[in-house]
This record gives sequence, C-alpha cells and structure tokens, in this order.
Amino acid sequence: MTYIMGRRCVEEMIKHHPDRILHIYLLSSLQDREFLQVIKFNHLSHSFVNKGHLFSLTNSESHQGIVAKIKERNYCDIDEFLSKEKERSLVLMLDGIEDPQNFGAIARSAACFNISGLIWSKNRGADITPVAAKTACGGFELMDLIKVSNLASSVEKFKKFDYDIVSADVNEKGEVLDNFVFASKTLLIVGSEKEGIRPLLKKMTSRFVYIPMLGKISSLNVAQATSVLLYSWQSKNFPGKI
Repeated sequence: MTYIMGRRCVEEMIKHHPDRILHIYLLSSLQDREFLQVIKFNHLSHSFVNKGHLFSLTNSESHQGIVAKIKERNYCDIDEFLSKEKERSLVLMLDGIEDPQNFGAIARSAACFNISGLIWSKNRGADITPVAAKTACGGFELMDLIKVSNLASSVEKFKKFDYDIVSADVNEKGEVLDNFVFASKTLLIVGSEKEGIRPLLKKMTSRFVYIPMLGKISSLNVAQATSVLLYSWQSKNFPGKI
C-alpha cells in the first residue's frame, strides 16, 4: 500500500487524481477547516487518529497531521513511452539519487517545468517514499514515471528514437549551460550526490553540460542543479512562455 503525507501533497492528489485516494488519516487535533471542507466536498473517506498512528504509516513526523492511503499508480512502460510521437521532449534520468528529499525535490521541479518523463532504476537509489512524495508536492502524479531495471539498456533505447543523450557533468568535454543548445528530444542524466554519473553512462553520453560557479562554493545540491538545468531547457525551447 502507498501513503503520501503533508497538506500540499494530499491537496494536489485530490485536485488531480481524487479517484486514487482510498482513505485520509487526520490528526485528531487538526484545526485546518479549509482542508476539512475540501475532503467533505469531495466525499472522501477519512478518520481522525493520534500522532503515533500517523508515524506508523509514514515512518516520519513531517506529515503535518495529514496522511492519505492511495492506490498504486501504474508506471509507464519504456517502449510504450518511446512509441508516442513527440515533437519536443525532455526526459530526466536519475542515476543513483539516494536522498528521498532530493528525489522529491527533483520531481517537483520536473513537474513545474513540464518535462515528459522521469526515469530511474528500481535497483539503485531512492524510491517514492512518503518523504519523497511530500517533498514533491504532488509532482510524481503529474508526469510519466518510468522505473527500470537497467539504466544503460534504457539509454540505448532512447538513442534508437533519436534522443540526444546529455549528462550533467563537469569535465573537459563539457559545455557551459549559458551557451548550451538542447536538442528537440533530449535525455538528460543527473548523477548521485556523492559519485555523480557512473562511467558506463558517461561513455554512452553524446554531450556534457555544466553550470558555471562564480561564488565561493564550488557546486550546487543535485536537486538545485537539476532545477537550473530544467529551467534552461524550458526557456530555450519555449521562449516567451515564462
């Protein structure tokens, strides 16, 4: 069973996919009248419980007194995803992102900048936990999610469908983001917090891009860096829309 938590996250689920909500658990002392009215207006099953019960569902104290039990969502099959004709498409591939808050923050940015899909490995890195879902503020529900066993074989499939394979990495082949021109169909790979992108995926990369740093700290958090990259893609592919 899947649980999501936090007012904003649950609110977004009610707004976009109320049919997937099975039950909402509310802290007995919750005073959020506006949110309670939303639940009643949508005729959603709910009950009031204590703080310990909410913690047992989410293993977190960051629930804000609101937890929802939802139906499992279907992940998109990679072959089905690629078979859809797309004039412009940015797919974000996560290579070993371990922190669930980073994972959620990246999903939130991806939803904000309307990317086509998010792909990650089921065997390496974080998954969609209540903490990740809360940080994403509903972002996981607003795009195609592709969960695969092998990222390298997935890259090969994207290549066959004429996607430009781009890795966010600082090296001698890298291009500065300011001057970087994204292809109309791009697979953008971002790497783990500690190790970055694995060598095998780097070998499969067509181009590298990096964000120049002018300050006293030499790098951004992976979620922050991803937001900058996605903004750049959107501003260059949809000028005048933002």
